[in-house]
Amino acid sequence: MKHYSIHCLFFLVEIIDKIKKVYLFCPLLASLYVFNM
Repeated sequence: MKHYSIHCLFFLVEIIDKIKKVYLFCPLLASLYVFNM
């Protein structure tokens, strides 16, 4: 059971990391798009 919870924690961290990348990347794309217009 302990091993399972550790695995779940790593899975959550991975998801949060992906969400952070998306949140950092989207404003960057938006600002580039606005800058080019």
